[in-house]
Parts: sequence; structure tokens; C-alpha cells
Amino acid sequence: MTDGRTGGERLIFIGGSPRSGTTMVQLMLDAHPGICGGPEFDRVPDIVRLRNGLLQSVGSGRISVFCSKEEVDREVGRLIEGLLLPYAGRRGCEVVSEKTPWNVLVFEDLLEIFPRARFVFCVRDPRAIVSSMLRVGARARAKGSVPVSFTRSVGAAIGTIKTCNDAGFRAAERNDRVLIVSYERLVRRPERETERICRFLDMTWSEEMVRHGEKSHDVEELLDGIWYTREMYDSNPDPSRVHKWRGQLSPYQQAAVVAAFEGDRDLRALGYELSDRELPVTRRAAGRARFKLSAGLENALSKLVSLPASNPSIRRIGRRLLSRAGEIRHPRA
Repeated sequence: MTDGRTGGERLIFIGGSPRSGTTMVQLMLDAHPGICGGPEFDRVPDIVRLRNGLLQSVGSGRISVFCSKEEVDREVGRLIEGLLLPYAGRRGCEVVSEKTPWNVLVFEDLLEIFPRARFVFCVRDPRAIVSSMLRVGARARAKGSVPVSFTRSVGAAIGTIKTCNDAGFRAAERNDRVLIVSYERLVRRPERETERICRFLDMTWSEEMVRHGEKSHDVEELLDGIWYTREMYDSNPDPSRVHKWRGQLSPYQQAAVVAAFEGDRDLRALGYELSDRELPVTRRAAGRARFKLSAGLENALSKLVSLPASNPSIRRIGRRLLSRAGEIRHPRA
């Protein structure tokens, strides 16, 4: 931050469900000569939660003698800009793009803190997201790591997507500083979609954006082979990957995801046709019933193992059963 303002005019925030295309958008923006986008900063949502706690204390009158809402937002804005903008200076860029998927959960708060910042909400076919999440979990297990919760089962993945999408669509509906970007449209028509993104950002389009795989990025040193591989980072938009989930999800898994999202009006408005009519009738019905039952079981077991008053032996048994409940929905590697 060089001019004392906290309007956020030099900030772009990218968010959306994990595996929804946020990284591709970030790499495209980082390839633009006027924009820099580094690794996920991760902590913006934490800072916003602190801000919200402060505002609660201001509203209750407990700390109102120290600061007002406007002063809290000004100082929080300065903190975030002070952490992010020096990177732009070192890169010789005017604008910083901060890509952490969980940013989407605090878009509405960031819109208040930064009245001139821009936001990109990434959306993708939930079947593709679930497939990608589960494969992340499979790669983690293959490397001896413990998969994060939403990569362990279809039910957990669906819940994460719904939470992120609800926050993103709500923010986009309420503010025109939020741009919705569809992963499928982006990889099928990269030039047109990146031109649309640049118009939204009020910046000149650069053809380098559609060749981001030919450029080095600061985030590459963090590649772990679980979330991303070298091949993923070196690849330019590839429309042939759009429907890879068809060969990665079982009919049961496909039916479960469709059942969860087929009534989603926001996805339908973007052109997502979620249907399992092409699946065999018996597998479609069995898949829906099976995952409805297992999701209910998983929810009950999650509550059981989280009860602090539960017997430790019961909690251990519950965790084992919870793990087994998730295992039946892992895709074939």
C-alpha cells in the first residue's frame, strides 16, 4: 500500500469451491503483464473473521469507545493491503490477485471492506469437482498422507461445494463487482472468456493469458503431487478434460451428485444440465438410495464422534465406521 487508501482498487480476490477452476483463473491472471498472482495466501478469511468479531464487540458497545465500524474496516483493509501489495511491487505489477478458494465464504465481507476491489467466483460442474476432490484424497492416501475431510467421500465433497456455491452466488447476486466464471466455458473458449474477465477488471486483454502453461509461476515450488502436479501447471486450457469425470465416477457416485444438485437454479441458469437419465435405471435408483442412506449414516457418525461427553471407545468405533462409510464412495484410481 503506497497511498494510504484502502479501497482495494489494486486487489482481485478469487474464490469458489476447491477444484472448481480457481487455480486456472489465477494462473491466467498471473500470466497477464499487469497482474501478479502468487501462492494461496490462505489467511484472508481468518482476518475477516477477526474483523467480524470486532464488529460484534463494537455493535454491543463493549469496545465502541476504542473504535467504530468504519475504523475497524479501514484498519483491516490496511492490514490486508499491507500484506499483499508489496508482492506487486516486487513483481513490478499494479494489481495483485489473491486466490484462496475459501475467500468465497467471505466475499460479502470483503465487498464492504474494499469498495473498489474486484472478485471472481469460479463455478464448475459438481460432478467434475467431486471427481477431482476424491482423486486428491486418493493421491494423498497413496503418499501416506491423511486426506482432508472433503476429499474422503462423495457426501463430504457435496457439502463443501454447496457451502461455497451458496456464498458465491449470493455475493454475485447482490453486487456487480463479483464476476462468475464457468470452468467449462473458460477451457472451451479461453480467449473469449479471458477477454470478458479483462473487461470486468477494466484492463487490456493479453494473449499470454491463454498460454499460461508456458510461463513460470511463483506457486510452482509448492507443487506436492497431491493437489497439483507439474503436468497440471504446464498445461494450457484443454477442453478434452471437461468430461473426464465420466470415467472416474461410478454410476452410483454420478447419481448421488445429480440428486444433490439437479434442482439448483443457479447452476441451471449457467447452463449446467445435471441429469442421470443416461445411467441404467437400476443403478440410478440404487445409487440415489445408497448415497442418501450413507450420507445420513455419515452425518450421524460425525455427530457421535464429535460429542465431548461420548465414551472414548465409542468415539474410536465411530471414527472407524465413519472411515468405512467414506471408503465405499471413493473412485477407482
